[in-house]
Amino acid sequence: MKKFLKFLLGFIFTIIIVSAAAIYFLYPKMDEAAINNIFKGQDKINILLIGKESPVTLDTPDPNAPAHSDTLMLATINKATNKMQVVSIPRDTYFEYLPGSKKRHQKINAAFFINGAEGTIAAIEKFLDTKIDKYIVVDYNTVIQTIDAVGGMDIDWEYDDYYYTDEWVNPPLVIDLKHGPNHLDGQAALNYLRTRKIYKNQDIDRIKAQQNFMAELFQKVKNPKNVVLIPKFLKIIAENTQTNMTRNEILALGFYGVKNIKKDEINFKTLPGDEYKPGKISFYKIDQDVARKVFSEDYEK
Repeated sequence: MKKFLKFLLGFIFTIIIVSAAAIYFLYPKMDEAAINNIFKGQDKINILLIGKESPVTLDTPDPNAPAHSDTLMLATINKATNKMQVVSIPRDTYFEYLPGSKKRHQKINAAFFINGAEGTIAAIEKFLDTKIDKYIVVDYNTVIQTIDAVGGMDIDWEYDDYYYTDEWVNPPLVIDLKHGPNHLDGQAALNYLRTRKIYKNQDIDRIKAQQNFMAELFQKVKNPKNVVLIPKFLKIIAENTQTNMTRNEILALGFYGVKNIKKDEINFKTLPGDEYKPGKISFYKIDQDVARKVFSEDYEK
């Protein structure tokens, strides 16, 4: 099976985090009307965060070739309560048919390959019976450049020393983690967030690691000392994202997030499911009714 460069997940939210830090310090008195315009009279909005793979491998040198999504997170921001819910949708989630495709038995990550963000949105809206207001697509360069900009990140690796390589992707994947404290630059952080095989439940445990990492990054980027990095943050956003949000909308949403949403008010969830193997390929099958209940529990509050 063709392997794609694996891109971490929780990091798509980096775009909002980075924007938030910049706006909070640049525009401490941003007009409330700009924020209200984002919500358009609603208490809640849904933003789909898509992390896409790089299609570049030894036999596919074109960086603009169609790519799968590697990470999907649906963020619901509740303006009435100043809370945020982030629901992770595993990349291997089973769909009997995806919108716009006649092929049976597919994974949700193929929706982006078939019809980009629009195809992914259509699949998730139907599956969760909801409306997605905005979307942001980022690639792995966002992660690398953001981590490097803040001087790297520290993690505590609870497992034994771990070394893994994959030379099929370009550039080659090299994961080199030591038991205990590790200081990671941008590339090493990306590789850590792409780690799967060492975990007992590969996709689910990887998502947990990404969510914890993302929460710590949120705190680091909000640090007032990083105000000097604002121009670099905004440049990273401009060069590495695709979105249906305008620059002003991103700025207003960023300002609102940093000013009003605290770390403890961000509720991370992962849709529960089980392995499903109708043929040679293994999927992650999620009961639709259960998924809608998990998604709506906090959404309705």
